[in-house]
Amino acid sequence: MRALILSILLLLIAACGPTVPPIGVIALTYPPANSTIYSDLLTVSGTLSDAPTQAIRVEVIDAAGEIRAHATAMITAGEWTLTLPLPAVSQPEAYQVEIVAGDAPFPQRSADTAIFASQTVVRAPLGERIDEPIMTIDLEAGTAIGGDTIPVNGRVSGWSAFTVELVDSSGVMRSSQAITLPNRLDEVAWSVALAPGSATGSALIRVISDGAPILTVPIVLTSSAG
Repeated sequence: MRALILSILLLLIAACGPTVPPIGVIALTYPPANSTIYSDLLTVSGTLSDAPTQAIRVEVIDAAGEIRAHATAMITAGEWTLTLPLPAVSQPEAYQVEIVAGDAPFPQRSADTAIFASQTVVRAPLGERIDEPIMTIDLEAGTAIGGDTIPVNGRVSGWSAFTVELVDSSGVMRSSQAITLPNRLDEVAWSVALAPGSATGSALIRVISDGAPILTVPIVLTSSAG
C-alpha cells in the first residue's frame, strides 16, 4: 500500500511540475559554409519548425575552443536573425558558429549538450580584403544543363543585393531570384534555383544589381525533366 501511495504521489508531482517546452527543428541558413567574415558584425539567420518558440544561444568558437561571441534569444517559428559583434583579429582565424539550447551550461558545456546546427566560417581582418568586388558563377561557359530547375551557385563580395536571371535565346527572362545579404564586405557563397520552363537551346545566366549587369555566363538548355 505504501508503495502504491508513493507511486501516486510521484505521478501527481510530475503532473503538476513545469511543462518542458518542445524542442523544434532549427536550421542555420546564414552565414553559408566557408564564408570569409570581414565585418565586425556577424549576422546569423535560420529557421525554426515543429515548435512555436525555442530559446537558443548562438556561440562563435575559435580553433582553441574559446567562445569569441555569443547571444541568447527566444525565437519563434519561421525565420529568425541575430547579430553578434565580433572581436578584431590580426590574421584569419577559423570560427565555428554553433546553436545550442538557451539554457545550456555556459561557458563550459556539459558532455550531453546538443548542438542544433553549426557552420564553419573564417574571420579575417578588414585590411586583408581586396578592393575589387567579387562575383562568380560556378558554371563554365557553354555548359549544357537541363531539368525542371537549374541550380546556380557562386560567391560574392562587394554587393549586398543582386538578382540572378535566366534569359532564353529570344531575350525573354524565364526565371529570376533576388538575393539580399547583410553587408557587402563579407565574401560568401550564394545559391539559387532557376526554372527554365519549356525553353531549350542557347541561354544566359545573368547577374544584375541596380539594373546594371555584373556577370553573364552563356549556357545551353536541354529538355526539362518533365
